[in-house]
Amino acid sequence: MKTKPDIHQNLKKLPNELKDMWDQIEPNPDPVMPDEHETEAALKKVWAAIDEQPVTEKRTSFVYWAAASAVLFMLGIGSVLTFERTYTTSSGEQNSQVLPDGSRITLNGNSSLSYRPVLFNYMHRKVQLEGEARFDVVPSTKAFVVNTEATSVTVLGTQFTVSDWSDNTSLSPVVRVFEGNVRVNTAEDEQNLLAGDGVLLDPVQNRLTPFEHDQDPDTPFSFSRLGSQTITLSYLFDRLSALHGVDIEFDRGLFDDERIKAYYTSEKSLTDILSDVSSLKDLSVNRTKTGYTISR
Repeated sequence: MKTKPDIHQNLKKLPNELKDMWDQIEPNPDPVMPDEHETEAALKKVWAAIDEQPVTEKRTSFVYWAAASAVLFMLGIGSVLTFERTYTTSSGEQNSQVLPDGSRITLNGNSSLSYRPVLFNYMHRKVQLEGEARFDVVPSTKAFVVNTEATSVTVLGTQFTVSDWSDNTSLSPVVRVFEGNVRVNTAEDEQNLLAGDGVLLDPVQNRLTPFEHDQDPDTPFSFSRLGSQTITLSYLFDRLSALHGVDIEFDRGLFDDERIKAYYTSEKSLTDILSDVSSLKDLSVNRTKTGYTISR
């Protein structure tokens, strides 16, 4: 007859075992961040060993290793698990990266995305976004979560974009879905979206407003391809300001109701776009120390 594992006895032995391991490590005056790939491989072995055990022993092992992780964290090794990797883009730049689970993210200009590479895809699939990014998420039983300052976007496998520049109060957070389905949460609201759906966050009411969007994922994401749908000049100037990280000053009373529809076949610089818009709409564009002023 198989005896039931004594979890209490295991936990009692745990501190002494860890202390013995710790005492054998020689102090390093110049500590180096442990290799995340080696740490990831070690975690794989732990989870594989736990998964191979019967359910009753699996629970015991999980508690045992959870306790071990807590002790290791207090000893300082937990810095490996909480280490964050961050990707950033500057004005007018895009950056595409593949995450550990195979999902691809493309950052738009003046944006950043961070995640914890050791925990990602084993404990969760969570990223933190500031700015705008396009996501091509591979299917998995673990939800893929994009957190911003104002929203939380949850998917299992799909293609979508998220926009949320927290330092630009003129642009409301926006989510657009191109494949699959997405759940968007805020502190006050929740919406489930399908392909072709989008939501815009009302910053005053903290409510999500649904809308339909252009199905081409490259159109609303591009710097200069403004899309087949008309947009207001105010929205255009706000978006260009966010993407390029510059100040664009203008009178909203003049441009909130004036609309434009344009499409470039190739990417254009901010200066070229403003020059074209000024010619088309008979505007005056002037350089300042921090950006541009636009008037009529």
